[in-house]
Amino acid sequence: MADRVSRSGSLDAINDIETARKRLDRVAARLRYAERGYSGFFDAVKVDEAALGRVYDLDLSLVDAVEAVRAAADAARAAGASDAHTSLAAVTSAVDRLDERLREREAILGGFS
Repeated sequence: MADRVSRSGSLDAINDIETARKRLDRVAARLRYAERGYSGFFDAVKVDEAALGRVYDLDLSLVDAVEAVRAAADAARAAGASDAHTSLAAVTSAVDRLDERLREREAILGGFS
């Protein structure tokens, strides 16, 4: 997309592309290294079942949020250079929603890490 936008002379959109890319890279790294695991049967610390249920629900919502980012990125890729700002704003918004879900998950697991 960056090549198409720069060839069309719409260099202002390059900043939008870089903003979306940097946010996506940051969230992808946090997702890649997210807390995971379980408490064994004989471990001293037991996981609260309600918290585990909330984490499970958030994990399912993360799948939907990742799909929303993919769909927004596909739409941005298909959009013309004249629509670059709007389509990239949609990508950034989808990445921000994914980031918020990941923060919620980290907050729940904060006491268990």
